[in-house]
Amino acid sequence: MKKFLNFTTSLSKCIGEDEKCDTPRHYRFFLDSLTFIGGVVYQPVVFECLENIYPFIENCFPNKHLNFMLPEEKLSTAARKALTCAEKSLEQSTVCSQDTVDKLKCALVALQSLRNKYRHFKRGKMQVTVFKPKEMMPQGWKGVNSLKSNGPQSPPVQSPIFDLNNPDAKVKMRQEMDRLTERQKQIFTETFPVVFKDSRRNGLVLFAKYFSEFPHYKNIWPQFRTLQDSALLASNELANHCSVYMSGLKEIVEVMDDEEKLTYFMARIARSHVKWNINKYHITNMLEGVDAVLQRSFGDKLTDEIVNAYHTLYDVIGNLLDIQKKLVVVKRHF
Repeated sequence: MKKFLNFTTSLSKCIGEDEKCDTPRHYRFFLDSLTFIGGVVYQPVVFECLENIYPFIENCFPNKHLNFMLPEEKLSTAARKALTCAEKSLEQSTVCSQDTVDKLKCALVALQSLRNKYRHFKRGKMQVTVFKPKEMMPQGWKGVNSLKSNGPQSPPVQSPIFDLNNPDAKVKMRQEMDRLTERQKQIFTETFPVVFKDSRRNGLVLFAKYFSEFPHYKNIWPQFRTLQDSALLASNELANHCSVYMSGLKEIVEVMDDEEKLTYFMARIARSHVKWNINKYHITNMLEGVDAVLQRSFGDKLTDEIVNAYHTLYDVIGNLLDIQKKLVVVKRHF
């Protein structure tokens, strides 16, 4: 991909900006568009996001034949609803940062523009256009700020473990992670696949218990605030949230044998909860729901050792959240 981007950039420069004929100028637009889109998508953090988002957004696309390549004002209601659902699901997940989601939006707008310009080109109706991504994007999209018209500049790659500069915080987070014993990690690896086999239902069981005990907690999440309590449990919004939640736990379990990745994912989950102003007690108050899910999944085979392992995991996440709250400035999304 790097070679392809270098090729499109070089070819675009060879064509230049002073061509008198329209066709070479059209070609330059297409080349600059492809360079921009490829440069965005193949940034390491963006590509990692794309590789891992499907479990979080699959419920947003029940109709596999929606057309997302039309200009925004011409998108169907179903397509708009699906994109909104996907955006909200990603914001709730730990897979993609808000900056990454913004960059993906920019790439989608550029792809829509490229597709529509090419249709006009084939019909001989294309107007001469210079590719200027910042002028194409809706005002307020933060991802545009790091993009240039000749392609995005890849940000410096951060530490795969922490993006924090506070050595004391790193020590505290390591200490929390060390509370999870090798035996407990083994328990998660062995038991969570059973829980995840019926993840949608188990997620609903957990949150049904959670919101029945603490109904006011629904106001933490914007997508739940307008729903009546009686309608919440049967809503698509809660079903989507449960899928995201269970997929986040699955991410943790899958890296249990990799200490660095495990620490990174746990820290990222803590950071993702900071923006909703969630505190440790919000996490530990879920334990009754966790117990209900474990009982449903294992019945008579459920042991105190399994229960204690999951309780420790949630306590560690809660403590990591407290550490993060002291370091992260909460920014509200536009």
